[in-house]
Amino acid sequence: MGFPNLLQLAENKESTVNAAWSEEDGWRIELRRITSERQVEELSGLLAELHDKRPILEEDDKLRWEGNTAQSFTVKASHTWWKRKSPAVLGMQDKTKLIWKGKYPLKVKIFCWMALQGRLLTKVYRSKWRQSESTMCALCQTEPVTVEHLLLRCVAVAPGWVWLSEAFGIRFRCNTLEELWEDWAKSYTLKDRSCSNRVSQLITPATLWAIWLTRNSCVFKGQRFYVENLCDLMLQFIQSWGTTIAGQEACDSTEESHTLEDTNGQQAQARIR
Repeated sequence: MGFPNLLQLAENKESTVNAAWSEEDGWRIELRRITSERQVEELSGLLAELHDKRPILEEDDKLRWEGNTAQSFTVKASHTWWKRKSPAVLGMQDKTKLIWKGKYPLKVKIFCWMALQGRLLTKVYRSKWRQSESTMCALCQTEPVTVEHLLLRCVAVAPGWVWLSEAFGIRFRCNTLEELWEDWAKSYTLKDRSCSNRVSQLITPATLWAIWLTRNSCVFKGQRFYVENLCDLMLQFIQSWGTTIAGQEACDSTEESHTLEDTNGQQAQARIR
């Protein structure tokens, strides 16, 4: 529905398209009243949209999908149309897939998703409701603490990203979270089970989670910030999550081998018979 506000003003909300058309007068849009310039603009827009269109009086009113030549709605046609109209939205969806397919704790996935959406409860975000609260970063005390400042650009945490890039040989652009996600996506493959690939998969969520927990310790527990402690926490998460992944993959491999043995045994028995 392109003009929902006008629908609310309609004299008869159940009226058909055919009833709104007259061969003598053209389109008749019957509204209760118009009280604002915006409503006038919407009505003008609707009439302009209908200017060169005529209803087919011999047929009943029906919905028609304009997203493809067949004029019938399908999920594939909707996805194609949406991709053409909203590439930025689909680009964000591709980035969030990296999060949900990752093999690390669910709470970390939710945290990373909220960070990418800019919805972490930083001081700047909370200031929308608490006007008197200071928005300065608790770690550097030099800039307002937005999500990207805290996780990427803060002078206190930036050395952690530098150390990470040098230690693992992965170059991250730390200007925006979207750039960080793009660099992260290029650094690993989901199907590769090698140790180096597993580490590359965990580096970004482990670092972001370590920064967030370290910041919370400084704010709520009064602890002092040391970049060495931040790097140690990153490595602890990578090691812990990596060990869990390795154990899960070992169990999966064992189950696959047992299944293969059972299948081969059944095939051998069938040949003997």
